[in-house]
This record gives sequence, C-alpha cells and structure tokens, in this order.
Amino acid sequence: MKKEAVEGISIPLRSVHERVVAATGVSKHISKEGKDICDGLSQSFTPPRKSKPQKCSKSTVDNFDVQVIRRTINEFHLEEKKHPTLSALLPIVREKTSFEGKISSLRILLGKIEFRWGKTNSDKSVLCERLDIRLKRIEFLRSINRFREEGHPIIYTDETYIHSSHTSPFQWKSDDKEGIKAPVLKGQQLIIVHGGGEMGFIPEALLIFKSGLKMGDYHREMNSGNYLKWVKNHLIPNLPLKSVVVIDNAPNHNVQLNRPPSSNAKKDTMKEWLDSRGQQYSSKETKIELYEKIRRHKEARIF
Repeated sequence: MKKEAVEGISIPLRSVHERVVAATGVSKHISKEGKDICDGLSQSFTPPRKSKPQKCSKSTVDNFDVQVIRRTINEFHLEEKKHPTLSALLPIVREKTSFEGKISSLRILLGKIEFRWGKTNSDKSVLCERLDIRLKRIEFLRSINRFREEGHPIIYTDETYIHSSHTSPFQWKSDDKEGIKAPVLKGQQLIIVHGGGEMGFIPEALLIFKSGLKMGDYHREMNSGNYLKWVKNHLIPNLPLKSVVVIDNAPNHNVQLNRPPSSNAKKDTMKEWLDSRGQQYSSKETKIELYEKIRRHKEARIF
C-alpha cells in the first residue's frame, strides 16, 4: 500500500480480494476461506471420515492350520527333498487349510510363525530331527490315544525341588515401607516326587525328603535306586486299577540293565563280561582287543 501512495493505485479498488491478499501477504486460498467462514458459507473444521469395517487379514489362521503348514514344510524337507518355495507351498496350503490369501499374504504368514527365507546350507550343516525320534513320538501318541479310548487312567510322574526359604519375588508394598525382604540364604533343599493325572494327584504317593546338597543338580540324589524305591513303595500300591504310567527318559528313570563295559572300563571288568557270555579271549589281548570283542557281541538293550 505504501507503493500505491507514491506510484498510484495499481490494483483496482473494486478488486477487494486481490487488494487484501497484496496487503496481508497471505495466499488467495486462505483469504477466500477466511471470508467464507465469516459469511457462514464454510465450517472452520473438517468433518471426520466415516470409519469402514476392517477386513480380516488373509494372513491370519488358527493354531490348527499353523501346525498343518509346519508339517507341510517339513514334508518338503524330509520326504520330497525339495525347496519349499512360496509358489510351491501356496496351492498345497490353500488345499489343506482355510488360508485364502495370495503369495504376499503367505510370505507374511510364514514370518509370523517363525519361518524365514534364508540361504540353503550344505549337507554338512543341515540340522533335522532324527526320523527314529519322530517315529517314537508317533508311536507314543497313538498308544496314549488308544489307552484313553479304552478308559485307562493316565498317570504322569516326575520330580522337582524347592528351597525351604523360598519366597515370592513380588509383593504389595507402599513407597514408605520396604515390606518383607527375601532371605539371602536359600536354606535346605527339598526334593519332591509325585504322580498324578486328570483325576488329580495319586493319594499317598507324595515323597518329600531333604537333600544333602544345598546347591547343584537334585538328580544326583534322586538317582535310579531312590526313584525305583519310590515307584515300588509309594506309587504302584496306590495306583487306580488298569492305570498307564508315563515316565520320561531322564537318566534316573531309564536304566539299562545289560549295559556293556565302556572302552574306559578296567580290563578285569571286560573279561568278566566276556566270560558271562561264553566269549573266548587270550590272556595276552590288550584292552583295545577285548573292547572290540565286546563291541561285536553287544546285545539288544534291556531297560
């Protein structure tokens, strides 16, 4: 406007909008929007967008379908000896599960269930579950299902330990009171052995005894002898009729009765083992030679 005072009017007086823009320095759009608001022709806020219902992600499946997908990928690795690519997996996954997505959704799903696309390793570094272990698991599941269908009570056994001064790591307390402090010393270690199933714990089967070790592995005291004594004296007499007892493969639960001498055994021990099985040997043979005969005449393991 100072320029107009010197040089004269450059913008016609009737062009009010243009003169306001030139005087204030704001844009034409903002100037017009302010005028419309003053005239009641426009609102000073933008109405919120209408919310649309969110579609369920195509990469979402239930736990059952997740296990089917895992087995499918394992079958590619172990049985078909093929690389499980997305294009190869997609039609099979669609057929076996409720998955309806495309390759991009399948890629997201595999990431969610902790699969990743990585470089193929050589045969020297492949780590797969042993087939004999998979077979044992299949046999166990079929047997346990058969026992359940026949109405047998399924009893599980195990042992654990607890310290006599065990306390909860958390408590309710205020800012001005510290509350009860946890003891520094853990106290006497107690070993607990028990068995139970869907009906609860087996009556009179609980065994609690003090450990001679304040720290360390409690399996050193709950050895095969003590475990067998508990099974005979506490568990079996109190089992329901036709019970099936499930025992894990812990060393103190699964003892080989006909274990042959190892290569580190004494020479006399090796000779006694060969004598008990009627195997001939020479008095001049070394431990290496005796152990080779033991290795060749090993029997099927009996537990």
